[in-house]
Amino acid sequence: MKNMTGHTKVIPYQSKFDFCFKVFKTADWLLWAAAALSIYFIWDPFAQTLPWLSRLLMVIDIVLILGQFVAQGAAEILLFPEAELQRLKGNFDDGTGTRLLPGRTANYYSNSEIPQGTYRLTVNFFENSFFTYNIAKKMTPKLVMKNLLFLAVFIVSALIGRNTAFALALVQLLISSQFLWTLCQHLYFVYSVRAAFEGFMSIFSEHPQHFSEIALYHMAHYERALASYKNLLDSKIFNQLNPELTKQWTEIKKRYSINENVPTSW
Repeated sequence: MKNMTGHTKVIPYQSKFDFCFKVFKTADWLLWAAAALSIYFIWDPFAQTLPWLSRLLMVIDIVLILGQFVAQGAAEILLFPEAELQRLKGNFDDGTGTRLLPGRTANYYSNSEIPQGTYRLTVNFFENSFFTYNIAKKMTPKLVMKNLLFLAVFIVSALIGRNTAFALALVQLLISSQFLWTLCQHLYFVYSVRAAFEGFMSIFSEHPQHFSEIALYHMAHYERALASYKNLLDSKIFNQLNPELTKQWTEIKKRYSINENVPTSW
């Protein structure tokens, strides 16, 4: 994988994010399949003529929904936090020169001209927050439509589905609450990352007396937002926006003279 300058990116933890993405994608496919069966149960034309088929499909629907819970839970609780921890270590290695990862991270950030130290680490976080905020914001309309659609499908199926078993109706109502939670979680994530980005923008604009202390606060704020989100950004949207965002980031660095205002005491 190459960055926008043509250099090959070296990301030691990429395989962890790739596997996490596959598990999240599996959970999505299970969800789509369960939603399709739930739509079927709104009418269930074979409920009277082939009752065994209805019972079989109900069992399959429950298995799909429970499978989605397991896959989503494994990704959110086990895989994503570990991948994020490796990314954080890579950020510190690149920014400060530590060796927290067994492998070297290279060409992931665009700040190699800045000497390693707390200032460069802050710039890396500024860059992260800029890209994350814009990608998450772009994801919002699609995610709102998707979650409201699934919410409606499962609630309608649970409440008015023909011959829907109580167990299936209960599971459908439970998973419906997940869509509301995921939607609220995403909207709060966009708000939090925006606050972190604007915080970084403020300190590079104003250069307050306690620059490093305030920078550490915004780093913690950004990492807290990522930890609470427990989801991956849309890679297709990232690839779509990456060229333009890279240009905008270069302009931001020029506007705030980030490369020229490197503190000598850090």
